[in-house]
Amino acid sequence: MKKATTKVFLVLSLASPAAMAQMVNLADIQKQGAVKLTAQQLRAAAEGASASYRAENRWLLQWKNEAGGKLQASATPPAGAGPETRGQYGKGTWRIEDDGKYCLQVSHPKEPQTWCRFIYKAGNKTYSTVETDGKAYEIKFRLAKKK
Repeated sequence: MKKATTKVFLVLSLASPAAMAQMVNLADIQKQGAVKLTAQQLRAAAEGASASYRAENRWLLQWKNEAGGKLQASATPPAGAGPETRGQYGKGTWRIEDDGKYCLQVSHPKEPQTWCRFIYKAGNKTYSTVETDGKAYEIKFRLAKKK
């Protein structure tokens, strides 16, 4: 008998909203059936998950969530960025708050990141949002962890 699996898709970002792929109106994606992932869904999918995407500024951003809420991250500049532009590596932490926010803290030497965002799924797309400003940011990747 084949074991059934469930996939939960997360979207995560190390970039500031201005550097992310596409901003949309949160109310619009909610009208299209976007569903906010719960803390339970995020906790089931986050540990061991890894992410990689190319931001609008063409930097390749990657990280891996490790056990115990730790993570390893890197940011690689685009080809042709110049010899003075170097990649960044950092360690950090991740956590899922009881209200369902995915929180990330990365200690990059040039640009540390600290944020908490709700994660929404709409069809095959996923968005992160702080909700208070009405904006949601589409990320050009998905990551999944099987239960």
